[in-house]
Amino acid sequence: MRMLAALIALSAAMPAVAQAQVYSGLNDPALTAERHRLANERMRIQSDQRAAFAQNQALNARITLMELDARRQSQAVPAQPSYRPLYTPEIERQSREAATVRRETQAASTSQIDRWLDRAPQ
Repeated sequence: MRMLAALIALSAAMPAVAQAQVYSGLNDPALTAERHRLANERMRIQSDQRAAFAQNQALNARITLMELDARRQSQAVPAQPSYRPLYTPEIERQSREAATVRRETQAASTSQIDRWLDRAPQ
């Protein structure tokens, strides 16, 4: 009877030993999945950083273009003296037409630079 009780106790203990999990090393699917998850997270963070940098560069480029345009406008308009002599209507008309031609000429010459800046990347 003692022998039977010992065999029953021994057989009950055997499955517990057989159920123990063994470390499978580097080929463990859980570790592989975790490595992939971390790599995806790292790539997502890099993508977000690059998108933020590109947005910052685009904003800086737009500000620079606006500053350049403002400088061109300020150079195109000479400072007016505080007094202005009176001219005949014909002289006034001629001076307005001359100023219009000057502005159009300057706009045409600077638009060439703008077209070059706005070209598509190669």
